Amino acid sequence: MIRLNAQRVFYEWNPKNQPVVSVQPGEILVVETNDCFSETLTEKDGWNITSGEVDVSLLNPITGPIWVEGAEPGDILAITIEKIQFKPYAVIANRKNCGILGEQFERTTYKYMRIEKDQIWFDDRLSVPVRPMVGVIGVTPVEPISTRKMGDWGGNMDNSRIGEGATLYLPVQLEGALFGIGDLHACMGDGEMNGSAMEAGGYVTLKASLIKESSLKRPAILDETHFYTTATARDVMTAIKYACEDMLDILACQTGKAREELAMLMSGVGDMQICVACSPETQTVRFAMPRKILEFYAGEFKPFPE
Repeated sequence: MIRLNAQRVFYEWNPKNQPVVSVQPGEILVVETNDCFSETLTEKDGWNITSGEVDVSLLNPITGPIWVEGAEPGDILAITIEKIQFKPYAVIANRKNCGILGEQFERTTYKYMRIEKDQIWFDDRLSVPVRPMVGVIGVTPVEPISTRKMGDWGGNMDNSRIGEGATLYLPVQLEGALFGIGDLHACMGDGEMNGSAMEAGGYVTLKASLIKESSLKRPAILDETHFYTTATARDVMTAIKYACEDMLDILACQTGKAREELAMLMSGVGDMQICVACSPETQTVRFAMPRKILEFYAGEFKPFPE
């Protein structure tokens, strides 16, 4: 088992970033992450709301990059999230001019919350259960881009289904994959409407495996109950189209059913869901199909057989 601390982080996906560690496919890693504010927002007034500005240049520190031996463009990197553990606090921000309602606020505020026994204390009366997920995870793309962005290579997808027990499939862009992880969320509503979840630093136990020479255009996810295709585009309808097309292509390959019938099944039992609705530049969506439906035709459903 390899342990990686959060002392080496990056704020731009860049092919020139030097890997901090090299791993063999199937090796277990425990990766420490800082919260999305680089742990710059601290407890100043107990658990009360505090006014202040957020340094955008320090948003989304990503631990890595991590070199995966044997990874080449055209492969799939399969990352299984085995466990997520949080540090004892979370932070949520409400930034002026950020998110769906940002224009209604004249200042940036944030709330510093404690995490105890799988509960997040929003104030001295209300606690909500943790729903662990990874906000940013991806492989390095060919062209440099901020860790605040997302695309076909992964990134800041804020997909609530990337949680414990899920396997994320990413299309490798560069030799070694150079993947990274950060921006853990103790809890987040789908869409992240104001641009901030209950942000927390922590530790992710994961396993990175390779599926050689397998076709994948965009990220996909398999968890205990569903299979998901995800897509990012400048407008939501284009993202929806991409996610649906990817699902149809994968199901046609794995089930052997006619595409017309699969389209009917997708329309009858599939769900279109929003991941990111707060970005003015891009929208991210996922299309979900129940595993029990897919396994009726394909047996043990493996979207990308090794």
